[in-house]
Amino acid sequence: MSLSGDYDGDGGVPLLSGLAESRTWEEVFPRQQPPPREMHACCCARLVEGDSPTTMMLLHGGRCGDTVLADLWVLDLRNRQWKKRIDTKLPRCSHSMVPLRPPAKVASSSAAITPALAVQKVLLFGGFSGSDLINTLHEVDLQGK
Repeated sequence: MSLSGDYDGDGGVPLLSGLAESRTWEEVFPRQQPPPREMHACCCARLVEGDSPTTMMLLHGGRCGDTVLADLWVLDLRNRQWKKRIDTKLPRCSHSMVPLRPPAKVASSSAAITPALAVQKVLLFGGFSGSDLINTLHEVDLQGK
């Protein structure tokens, strides 16, 4: 078995750095964690927290028992800490989520990720509401605006 890291989009650091060499998985136990769930959506994106950019894993929705969730959590991959970002008011499971990046013309103007160039929105598409299939597309502001 051979594993190779997926790159963070900046042409730099593999997201799974070191995993290919060790071929082992390590369970991470952050202090605060999202509630257990299934059928959620995840993606990775470069976000700015405070003054520094970092790669984050975003987690949205899913199902916990009979409850369909609408929360958005962010895992900082540097310090492995979860933070509840916002309640999107879009309960869904079995859906897709992708980061909405700045236009290429703007993003290519600087190699550094600044607050203006970091991902600030995600797109959510489709899924299941708990009673109906959903075919809508929503843009969610990660700043909660």
